[in-house]
Amino acid sequence: TGEKPNFHNLAYILQAWGANDLKQQRPDRAERHLRRGLKAALRAHAPHDADVLSIQQDLVNLYIPAKRYAEAETVLTEMVAACQHPDFTDGASRERFHNNLGFVQVHLEEFPKAELNLRRALAEPTKDENCFVIKNLGLMYQKMGYAEEAVREYRKALPLFEQHFSTDHPVAEFIRGALSELEGNSI
Repeated sequence: TGEKPNFHNLAYILQAWGANDLKQQRPDRAERHLRRGLKAALRAHAPHDADVLSIQQDLVNLYIPAKRYAEAETVLTEMVAACQHPDFTDGASRERFHNNLGFVQVHLEEFPKAELNLRRALAEPTKDENCFVIKNLGLMYQKMGYAEEAVREYRKALPLFEQHFSTDHPVAEFIRGALSELEGNSI
């Protein structure tokens, strides 16, 4: 009939299909649907649009637990670039994108890039006082072998997690374990 496809709706359907695939523990299918959804979303929206960023976040949430850090880095780099658009005003998301990019770069041992992104994340005020970013700075220093700096950052992050989340939050437990390891090694 000559009608143009509704790429917004197609993206929405593919994203939902990908989410359903994940619930059924079919990550390969989920990734295919999310990638197709992302292409459709980019035909309907600008890269800084919330619908595009939502699908990209779903891809990142697929890649990071699977330790597919290089693929996560590519998507997060696009997300960080998109959030620099003048119409993008969500500081909490900007903090999260930079923090997540820094986190994957720590795992890729791209420490100068990681530190730059984590420091950019710290520039965005958040309700949880950037506790995830501070923890990731500690992780970066730990992986670099800078025990004293790692302990300093972890000691800053731990009370923030306990205050804003709980003492038994998984990240708080991770920090306590890291501190135990680092302080045990320094004796």
